[in-house]
Amino acid sequence: MLGDFQRCAAHLADLRAISGEPAEGALEELRASLPPLSPDDPARQGQQLARLVRRRLGIGERAIDSMHDLLVQRLGVEVLHVTPEDLDPDIDGACTSWPTPVVLVNLIGGARCWWRTRASLGHELAHLLVDRDFLDGCGDVALVSPRLRKTRRAGRRPSSEGGFLGREQRAGAFAAWLLAPEQGIRDLVSDINPTDTEAIVRVSRHFGVGLELAVNNLTNTFYLSPDVQQEMLNRRVPSPLPAAHADAEACADGLRHGRLRLLTLRALREGHIDTMAAREILDLPLWEPFPVEDGLPPDLADAVMSRDELLRKHVQAYLLTRWPVEGLVPTEVTPTHEGAWTVRVGRYVDPEHAEPVGAVIVGPGLRIVDGRLPALGESRAAPG
Repeated sequence: MLGDFQRCAAHLADLRAISGEPAEGALEELRASLPPLSPDDPARQGQQLARLVRRRLGIGERAIDSMHDLLVQRLGVEVLHVTPEDLDPDIDGACTSWPTPVVLVNLIGGARCWWRTRASLGHELAHLLVDRDFLDGCGDVALVSPRLRKTRRAGRRPSSEGGFLGREQRAGAFAAWLLAPEQGIRDLVSDINPTDTEAIVRVSRHFGVGLELAVNNLTNTFYLSPDVQQEMLNRRVPSPLPAAHADAEACADGLRHGRLRLLTLRALREGHIDTMAAREILDLPLWEPFPVEDGLPPDLADAVMSRDELLRKHVQAYLLTRWPVEGLVPTEVTPTHEGAWTVRVGRYVDPEHAEPVGAVIVGPGLRIVDGRLPALGESRAAPG
């Protein structure tokens, strides 16, 4: 999956170049404008970074309406989504800076848990801003953000000045304070006790964050004790967040949906790429037409060839490589099981007849799963 993510990142970079969009744009400008972080523990560095980014972007203490728009529209960072069916649920997300900045969000709980998505987007943005040297050193490998297991008390993790744990702590703190800033929280609950349930509800609803993040930021803003924090986390507080939100609507399940699909279809319509290139990018088999909702004209949307025709062509090329002098031809195609097919093979007699000699099994991705034809023995080279 992560290798596929990197391939999609490469496609996004190519499509952005075709459309004239810069590879990095505003993200690199923001990164270059940030002063070095003070030598401090990672959590404090994350908070400092969040203040700096809010100031540079002119957000002040306001709530961020859409994290997706902040990354994509303002900073030029591409965002892709997958679900735990495709990516280990112990991985919250990933990011890469090469060949263009791209963030991957694992939709744990689905798009309806959009507050998780917002936190994941903030977390990966921190990596792109301050862990760029590490990312560049990785080359074309993505930086993965696993779910960190909580230790003795909720929200409290062992401090680390560097390395993997330090990067993750800093990114987590950045995401929390970027979404719900300290002064914004103080202003929001200035008229009530910060330990009240109403304070938790206000922070969650106003800043669009989960209840746990709201409690943790209230704890750190007002220097509440760990015991009070734990009691607040243990309360049964119904989530005040609505099901609908801009960051829920922006979620497009699957690497090849959302922006990648949008840019691919645009490039296809404008003639920058052909249907074969578009199908490769979107992983659409030659025998399937583009979905009607893509709105392509028939000359672009229609299947290139039937599935059976493609399978026979593929098996024919294989037969000519293995048994070039036997006069073998593929004949009947039948499904074997999900994603695999049996292609019968015969020795050519005349245009209407072929003497059966066996079968070749073709799996997903046109991979030859079983290409043995025992009756013919080993491959024989063509006469010189």
